[in-house]
Amino acid sequence: MTPLRETLKSAVNGRLAAIRNGRSHRKDTDRLNAAIMRAQSFMNSYPFATDERVKDYCTRNITDIRLIVPGNTPTALARLIMQSFK
Repeated sequence: MTPLRETLKSAVNGRLAAIRNGRSHRKDTDRLNAAIMRAQSFMNSYPFATDERVKDYCTRNITDIRLIVPGNTPTALARLIMQSFK
């Protein structure tokens, strides 16, 4: 299974590509860019973050994650927010 850090990184890169290519028609670009920068800062601070740490970040910053993860990828959002660990 793909590490959650890679899932978050993929979501951030996908959203950035959508913005760059003009496919993101969001009106709240300032909020979106701020959320992306906070997620990138987290990933830069923890380059080898465990799934538990990424899940903790995502649940504490659920508003940012909901802005970043595109609506057409509900599986990625579910993985980042509701992943359970044993």
